[in-house]
Amino acid sequence: MFAPTKDRDKEGLGFTHKRGDQVTISASHLGTLTNWTNTCDKIPKWKFGINAFTNYIVKRNSKKS
Repeated sequence: MFAPTKDRDKEGLGFTHKRGDQVTISASHLGTLTNWTNTCDKIPKWKFGINAFTNYIVKRNSKKS
């Protein structure tokens, strides 16, 4: 599971991330991704979508051959 399930602040209110939380997920065959939470007006706009990712993989793989 990636999502925390225990109450964070008060019993019965569940878990919600707060500004500044460090969030890390990992898989042995993929590696680790770590980010810190913040409000959307404080973080850079995400521009690395699926097209950019696909292009990156193609370029990376063509350098290996």
